[in-house]
Amino acid sequence: MEPDSGSKLPVLQTAAAISASFAICKTATWLTKLFGIKGGDLPGITAIVVFLATVLPRHFGYVASAGDAIAVVLMQVFFVVVGASGSIRNVILTAPNVFMFAFVQVTVHLAIVLGLGKLLRLDLKLLLLASNANIGGPTTACGMATAKGWSTLIVPGILVGIFGISIATFLGVGFGMLVLKHL
Repeated sequence: MEPDSGSKLPVLQTAAAISASFAICKTATWLTKLFGIKGGDLPGITAIVVFLATVLPRHFGYVASAGDAIAVVLMQVFFVVVGASGSIRNVILTAPNVFMFAFVQVTVHLAIVLGLGKLLRLDLKLLLLASNANIGGPTTACGMATAKGWSTLIVPGILVGIFGISIATFLGVGFGMLVLKHL
């Protein structure tokens, strides 16, 4: 059964996606409680989703159109909540510090990636796309590959971004738990 590609909300796929999401979240929560892994819900959910999407790509492909529709709605809710709680004064006061932090972080990242890439004689466009996937995730890597006309690198860029997010979830939670343990 193929998902609808029209502009209507695919009701059956949406119900399947929400049901699968609920089951995955409940399973991960149950497993983390069973094994006593405090704060492990998000990595557990990530591991289950990556595993299931790898093992059952057709089943998850079926609910992909619903995922797109749900994502658009939830992103709008997110923007409304963030915007409603925002303060222009706070943005003006904190924006320079956040910008400088991000600028230093991205500059150091790019210097390391390009430096190591030059030492290892790697292709510049691969390095730039991998760097983009690392910083911006799969969506910006796809956009960059498309804009540059690197059609053979669109899927690898998306996969590197998804792989990075999957790994970063575990590293971020683990590092956070390690640091918070000492506070």
